[in-house]
Amino acid sequence: MTSRQHQQWINEGSGWHAAQPIAELADAIRATFNPPADTLGVLGNDAHLDAEPPEDHTPYSETGWPEPTPHGIVTALDYNGPGWEGVFEHLINERHAGRMLWIKYINFRGIHHSWEPDYQARPSTDWTGHGHVSIRSDHCYTSTGLTALQLVGTSPISQPAPGLPDSLTEKIMTDWPTVVPGSTGQHVRDVQALVNAHGASLIVDGLYGPKTTAAVAHFQAEHQVANSVKADGTGDGQAGPQTILALLDL
Repeated sequence: MTSRQHQQWINEGSGWHAAQPIAELADAIRATFNPPADTLGVLGNDAHLDAEPPEDHTPYSETGWPEPTPHGIVTALDYNGPGWEGVFEHLINERHAGRMLWIKYINFRGIHHSWEPDYQARPSTDWTGHGHVSIRSDHCYTSTGLTALQLVGTSPISQPAPGLPDSLTEKIMTDWPTVVPGSTGQHVRDVQALVNAHGASLIVDGLYGPKTTAAVAHFQAEHQVANSVKADGTGDGQAGPQTILALLDL
């Protein structure tokens, strides 16, 4: 069903253009890798265009940060063509180093890296073999100076800035709470999505019930997750840091 915002955009003529950082990033990717057209996307498909609330792959996003996104501008890019992993590793490192301040968040390898405004990382349900970058709404008209050479390692890639975790592994070991049967909320949804990425078919509802417990326990036993396998060889069904690291293949 076409959403109210989508229909209004159609009635207005369906015009849009990419925010300047997104357009420059897309141009640099094309110049560097000459990717197939269907591996690089800016304007979302109907699922994006009809989502409630509309997000950054639409020209009428309602999730802009730190201010409302200008109407008609798309502030997100997906890429899964040649060199895509190196591109997103580079973007994350550059943002950590205090450059590329136009980046709002990146979804990459099952992790949501967010700078809204302070850095946070948590498991992402965007687990489909591609990278996603969204930009800050106050940088829609900012030229990034991005060049093709910066995407292939010719430019220096800096390490994370002081005060940030040395690695995602360290952050998960420090910050991830042990999620147990009976828990509810976003952490449970993250666990369910990650287990589904390994072949389960859970409903991602944020309720840590018997099916979620059984799926986690099966994964733990199959992968011999540290501190999570009982003496009889079965998993304990609790999603602590070691289980999350195993689910993320870290």
